[in-house]
Amino acid sequence: MITEKDIRKLLQDINKNKAGGQVITRPLTEKIEYARIWSENAFSENKITEPSTGYLIRDKDSPYWGAVLVDASLCWYVLPQYHKGNVFPDLLREIIIPHILQHKPVLWLTISQAEYSVKEFSYMKKIALASGFKIIRDNGKELKMAIEAASLGKREYISGKNTGLSERRKQEISRTITSFIRKLRFFELEITLKTANLEAVEDFKEVEERLERLNLNLRNQK
Repeated sequence: MITEKDIRKLLQDINKNKAGGQVITRPLTEKIEYARIWSENAFSENKITEPSTGYLIRDKDSPYWGAVLVDASLCWYVLPQYHKGNVFPDLLREIIIPHILQHKPVLWLTISQAEYSVKEFSYMKKIALASGFKIIRDNGKELKMAIEAASLGKREYISGKNTGLSERRKQEISRTITSFIRKLRFFELEITLKTANLEAVEDFKEVEERLERLNLNLRNQK
């Protein structure tokens, strides 16, 4: 389960350009970027992992000062100097939560007293209530909270902005796809010569053709 400590470290690494994994972002507003985040070992051999979903927050041309990650429940971290005021709860309520709930009927949030100081626990609870969460269970040690998509009414989520790919990045992706195709053709030939498994060969050819079309479309994009 993702913790506030995990998000704090991720935020620090991103701001220092030391994120161990790979982060792809899409601007939603001037302050918020939708992000898909891979862990440091996500691309290791014999392992296929899905990226985490997150939201990065910053003022224009400044380091990120807040981040929200969506796991089994919601978790966030905000730099202490940004705790005051309504900026973060407003962004959470008006932009981030509606964006998450476009594909979820319910969003859960758990706040445990064991993970926070008294002051931090109070802050987390205050933000959650201000953002529209309702308390489902309170056993004195842990708060279980939730917000339903139906509670948003007809509020529209912000889809974000297409920023496009730089020419340099398109070339990098194209070279990588070409490398994939070369490897697939090697495997295809190996299977042909050693096993005569024609069904597998046809599957390889289909993937290769799709990658070739993708590569052509990528190079032709303006």
